[in-house]
Amino acid sequence: MFSVSDNTSKLAFIHLARQLSIWGFVLIDCQMHTPHLATLGAKEIAMAEFQNYLEQNLPYGVDSGWELVVQSC
Repeated sequence: MFSVSDNTSKLAFIHLARQLSIWGFVLIDCQMHTPHLATLGAKEIAMAEFQNYLEQNLPYGVDSGWELVVQSC
Protein backbone atom coordinates (compact mmCIF):
# COMPACT_ATOMS: atom_id res chain seq x y z
CA MET A 1 0.00 0.00 0.00
CA PHE A 2 1.15 3.50 -0.65
CA SER A 3 -0.21 7.02 -0.34
CA VAL A 4 0.83 10.61 -0.79
CA SER A 5 0.52 11.33 2.96
CA ASP A 6 2.10 9.35 5.80
CA ASN A 7 -0.11 6.99 7.81
CA THR A 8 -3.08 7.23 5.43
CA SER A 9 -3.43 3.45 5.33
CA LYS A 10 -3.58 3.38 9.14
CA LEU A 11 -6.39 5.94 9.13
CA ALA A 12 -8.30 3.93 6.52
CA PHE A 13 -7.86 0.76 8.59
CA ILE A 14 -9.11 2.50 11.74
CA HIS A 15 -12.26 3.58 9.90
CA LEU A 16 -12.73 0.06 8.52
CA ALA A 17 -12.36 -1.43 12.01
CA ARG A 18 -14.90 1.03 13.43
CA GLN A 19 -17.39 0.21 10.69
CA LEU A 20 -16.93 -3.52 11.15
CA SER A 21 -17.51 -3.07 14.89
CA ILE A 22 -20.77 -1.23 14.19
CA TRP A 23 -21.81 -4.16 12.00
CA GLY A 24 -21.04 -6.57 14.87
CA PHE A 25 -17.80 -8.10 13.62
CA VAL A 26 -15.63 -9.38 16.46
CA LEU A 27 -12.49 -10.34 14.56
CA ILE A 28 -10.40 -9.20 11.61
CA ASP A 29 -8.36 -12.09 10.20
CA CYS A 30 -5.17 -10.45 8.96
CA GLN A 31 -3.57 -13.89 8.46
CA MET A 32 0.00 -12.70 9.06
CA HIS A 33 1.28 -10.85 12.11
CA THR A 34 3.54 -7.99 11.05
CA PRO A 35 5.08 -5.07 12.94
CA HIS A 36 2.82 -2.70 10.96
CA LEU A 37 -0.34 -4.58 12.00
CA ALA A 38 0.94 -4.71 15.58
CA THR A 39 0.99 -0.89 15.62
CA LEU A 40 -2.74 -1.09 14.82
CA GLY A 41 -3.43 -3.47 17.69
CA ALA A 42 -3.16 -6.83 15.92
CA LYS A 43 -2.40 -9.79 18.16
CA GLU A 44 -1.38 -13.27 17.15
CA ILE A 45 -3.72 -15.92 18.54
CA ALA A 46 -3.55 -19.70 18.69
CA MET A 47 -5.46 -21.73 16.09
CA ALA A 48 -7.74 -23.11 18.81
CA GLU A 49 -8.70 -19.57 19.87
CA PHE A 50 -9.33 -18.57 16.25
CA GLN A 51 -11.54 -21.63 15.72
CA ASN A 52 -13.42 -20.73 18.92
CA TYR A 53 -14.13 -17.25 17.52
CA LEU A 54 -15.48 -18.84 14.35
CA GLU A 55 -17.63 -21.38 16.17
CA GLN A 56 -19.14 -18.71 18.41
CA ASN A 57 -19.80 -16.14 15.70
CA LEU A 58 -20.49 -17.88 12.39
CA PRO A 59 -23.89 -19.25 13.42
CA TYR A 60 -25.21 -15.68 13.39
CA GLY A 61 -24.89 -15.49 9.61
CA VAL A 62 -24.66 -12.36 7.54
CA ASP A 63 -27.20 -9.56 7.72
CA SER A 64 -27.82 -8.41 4.16
CA GLY A 65 -29.28 -5.15 5.48
CA TRP A 66 -25.95 -3.64 6.47
CA GLU A 67 -25.76 0.08 6.05
CA LEU A 68 -22.57 2.13 5.86
CA VAL A 69 -22.34 4.61 8.72
CA VAL A 70 -20.16 7.62 7.95
CA GLN A 71 -18.48 9.15 10.99
CA SER A 72 -16.54 12.38 11.03
CA CYS A 73 -13.04 12.44 12.51
